Amino acid sequence: MVGKDKYGFRESFPRFYKADYELQKKVGTGNLDPNSVAKVQQFLDSVQTDIGPQLREYLDEIENTLKDARALSYGREEFLPKITKPLMNTKATSGMFQEMMVCRVSSFVLTFIEDVRKFDNDVADIIGAYIKVARMLLDLKIKDETNPHGQSFLTEIRNACKRYYDKQSSAVKG
Repeated sequence: MVGKDKYGFRESFPRFYKADYELQKKVGTGNLDPNSVAKVQQFLDSVQTDIGPQLREYLDEIENTLKDARALSYGREEFLPKITKPLMNTKATSGMFQEMMVCRVSSFVLTFIEDVRKFDNDVADIIGAYIKVARMLLDLKIKDETNPHGQSFLTEIRNACKRYYDKQSSAVKG
């Protein structure tokens, strides 16, 4: 029997679909050659591209979606796909081009967004804070995950999410 989670929603388990033969013919099966993977990784590590403008475009897209969501009172199902796509793009692109602090913060916020059951002002405020933090990291050129300023930004985002979870759990209790 499937129970309800801490927010009162019914849990659903993932379903797995076996790929059909046509897809396997197009994509192929098996492992990638380790030498090919090493060559691609070496190339990606050697590229010195300023990815900041692209990341700023993703952040603008998140900000515009957030403005629309606040104005239209989106529900979770309307909001989630529109915000996660640019957030995933930010995370993936920043990780690929050594903007590791932006990648870490984006990863944390992405996990938070996927766990949110209802879009409300608190969620919007956390996303707004994420946008400010990500822009600040880009402006200050904080790339390294061990940078103390970057860690303080990440800690503040984590604390905001923790306060949100605490508030939600206390509202469920009583």
